Amino acid sequence: MSHTVQPRRQNGEKYRNHPASRFASGFTLIEVLIVVAIIGILSAIALPAYNDYVVRSKLTDAFAALSSTRVKMEQFYQDNHTYEDSDDSSGCPSSVLNDAVSKYFTLKFDPDTDCNKDGFKILAEGNTGSTLAKFKYSITNKDVRATEELPDEWGSELTCANGNSGWINKKDRSCY
Repeated sequence: MSHTVQPRRQNGEKYRNHPASRFASGFTLIEVLIVVAIIGILSAIALPAYNDYVVRSKLTDAFAALSSTRVKMEQFYQDNHTYEDSDDSSGCPSSVLNDAVSKYFTLKFDPDTDCNKDGFKILAEGNTGSTLAKFKYSITNKDVRATEELPDEWGSELTCANGNSGWINKKDRSCY
């Protein structure tokens, strides 16, 4: 009879075929709870930062729409030698606003400022019911950019951190 030599077993290897050994590997409840706590802490930090980033990216939609609409108003002025449209009941060329494309903002002429031979003022207001509803920006024929309104969590100061007027695009009052 030949006798074969069994290789030496490592720690825990003698129980490999035991029915209860399938529970011996894996994570303990404490380990799982620690991982869940770490994920919770990271998401509590990352989620607000991500939401701010998304809002700031949508603000550029207003800035682009205001800038391009201002250019169209200047083209209208070159053709008509006035910013006023006598064919439009509002006095302002609404056809210019009809061409403006903004997914998150509504563009309109400032009702307190008439379109005339001297100038205009265009407003971009965040769409009602969206996270941008409290944002309001403006631009004039002289390319004066201003922040007209911000949400409460962004503060009540409507001038840029450097003291100039402009389009505030961050909570720290940085301007575009």
